[in-house]
Order: sequence, then structure tokens, then C-alpha cells
Amino acid sequence: MSDSLGRKITLARKRKGITQGQLGSAVGLTGSALSVLENDGLKSPPDAVTLIRISEALGAPEILMHHCETCPIRQHIMIKQFPDLNNIRTEPSIIANRLRQEMIEGAAAADELSQLYAHKDFQKLPEFQERHKMLHEQIVDAERAMEILKFELIRLGALTREDHIQIIENQQAKCIAHGHHVVEPGADGLYVAADKEDAQ
Repeated sequence: MSDSLGRKITLARKRKGITQGQLGSAVGLTGSALSVLENDGLKSPPDAVTLIRISEALGAPEILMHHCETCPIRQHIMIKQFPDLNNIRTEPSIIANRLRQEMIEGAAAADELSQLYAHKDFQKLPEFQERHKMLHEQIVDAERAMEILKFELIRLGALTREDHIQIIENQQAKCIAHGHHVVEPGADGLYVAADKEDAQ
């Protein structure tokens, strides 16, 4: 059985390391009102604006996902209006398998792109633009599948945003340790990867 809305808020708040009073102040609720909410003591769910504020304050999209899944409008109107929505499979195993297939196709597209870019004037090759876009679409499909998997894992509580950030930071540290590349601030303020030799 999945956690209730109150339980999800409690877990997200404790993960954030703040008290009910602190969260209440951030979203415009008293500590006692928040306590009732976390204990699922409300007769009806809080309004959407309040849930959005709580979700943003805690960095917990699973709170809004839970609201969407239990929303009577979605259940009794949207699903009836769009019955195909009932057939969408969201099991992580199915999504991961789809991701695997998309990554295989994306790798093949990357191989072909590498061959295209090997030409001195690759942009002048016949039908380059059309082929170039099609290959990039295959790579984007793999990126999209990865995002869908991440979204579903966060929804299930198997992965948090903090977990994802930590994974990226760990991988970056490994790359730097092996001398592959370092991260430097770009001209626009964003961080970009650069070869370690070029950065020295």
C-alpha cells in the first residue's frame, strides 16, 4: 500500500530536516494545522495552492503526484474521457526495459553521427540536415526514457532529488579522479565539462 498524503509530507519534511513550525511558516500554515495535515486529519485534501507550496518548500514532487493520482476529477472525468490513459504502464521494470532499447538505438545513432562528423565538411553532405535531425531524435528518445524512469522512481519514493544530485556529483568526482575532465564555469555562468589537459 502506498503512503498517504500526510505520510509523504512527513517523510519529505524529515528528509529536509525542518520542523512542522518551520514548514508551516514557509507555506502559510500554523504548526498545528500542518500537524493535522500530516496525520491525515483533514476531511478533504488541502487546496492545490497549499500543496504546491509544500511540495516546492520540501523539494518533493511526490506530494503533487499523490494529489494527482487521487484527484476525483482525474479519476472520474479525465480517465473516462481518455480511456487510453488506463493502459499506460508505469512499472519501473517496463520503463527500464524501454530505456535499454532506446539506449541501444541511441548508441547506434551516435556511431553514425561519429562517422558523419568525421567528414571535413560534414554539414555539406547530401541530406545532412534531415539525417542529422533523425539521429538526434533517437538520442533524445533515450534521454526521455531516462527522465521517465527517474520521474517514476521519485513518484514511488525509491529515489529522491537529493539522491539524483548525489549520483551526478559522485560520477563527476570519479571523472575528475581519473583525469577525464573537470567542470569549469562557462561564459554564461553555467558549468561545462572540459578536458583536463585543456583546463590546465
